[in-house]
Amino acid sequence: MKRIHESKLKAKRVTGESGYVDMMDAVVGDVTAGIRFVAPGSNVPPPTHSHSEGQVIYVISGSPRINNKERTLQLRPGDFVLLDPFEEHYIETDEDESKIFEVKFPSRSS
Repeated sequence: MKRIHESKLKAKRVTGESGYVDMMDAVVGDVTAGIRFVAPGSNVPPPTHSHSEGQVIYVISGSPRINNKERTLQLRPGDFVLLDPFEEHYIETDEDESKIFEVKFPSRSS
């Protein structure tokens, strides 16, 4: 068993079309899991992006929006979003910071 507090994680800042997200991973490997702090007024990562992994996003605080080119979902704390591998998407925030927990995992065909 291992306990890691988010304050001990090193942040990697990714800038977007506007704003940025600080990505702090507790698990790195075939499965990646960590906290994301999306700054107010952000559109990140540079829209749109996709990856070969499936992704689960859980909103801890804030009210971000996620867009996959076909629809936009307004999110609130307690919401989960499930993204398929290679599904293009990006996150937007208005005047509040959003705190998100994210897990990326290999697709079944990998």
